[in-house]
Amino acid sequence: MKIVCLDGVSPIEMDDEIPDTCIALGDVDDFTSELSVAEQALITSASQQRQNEFSAGRRVARAAMQGIGVTSTEVLRDDRRPVWPRGVIGSISHSRSLAAAVVSMRSRHRNLGIDLAPLSAVSEKTAPRLLSKAELDWVHEIGSGEWRTAIFSAKESIYKAVNPLVGEFLAFGDVEVAIEETTLSFSAHTTESRPSTRPVDSGRGFIHRVSGHWLTVFLVDED
Repeated sequence: MKIVCLDGVSPIEMDDEIPDTCIALGDVDDFTSELSVAEQALITSASQQRQNEFSAGRRVARAAMQGIGVTSTEVLRDDRRPVWPRGVIGSISHSRSLAAAVVSMRSRHRNLGIDLAPLSAVSEKTAPRLLSKAELDWVHEIGSGEWRTAIFSAKESIYKAVNPLVGEFLAFGDVEVAIEETTLSFSAHTTESRPSTRPVDSGRGFIHRVSGHWLTVFLVDED
């Protein structure tokens, strides 16, 4: 998997045996001048912070597409989902300070999802609403509350990858995540049989710390 880091974001490495797939990371700032006219029209009434987040997301999306050899092009929106060029699949995420995008050729994966979350985003108080008992027990064994956010972010990337495939809304309690700390990877399963079970159970996830955030990516390959 190719990684493109803009704006001095610290380089990271993930599984390099995944071809035609690229992640791009960059700062959130005002990049509206780099948007197409059609992209700009999507955010004309938005706050400045929202314009910064949107434009930064489209900027890293273009950088990721260039990373797999796709000519830079606009990424519009259908409802809240990005509309990618023909043959491309992708996902965008951002915090208030960092933006990330992952893209791939549709021939490589069924779908994929990406998420960014500040390391301390999930407090001990809110964690029981987001994590299962088994997940909370694992975090306790690890001994660092930052992993609460890692699990939360992993679930977000799973939902982004799976929902467009099956059209099912998944609550946080519907999916349980297992993180392999030594390999910075994760797997997941649904807590009961449902339309999302096969893509969730068969998918593979990757996780990394970057610029004070957890970055998680989930790939779905099987039908």
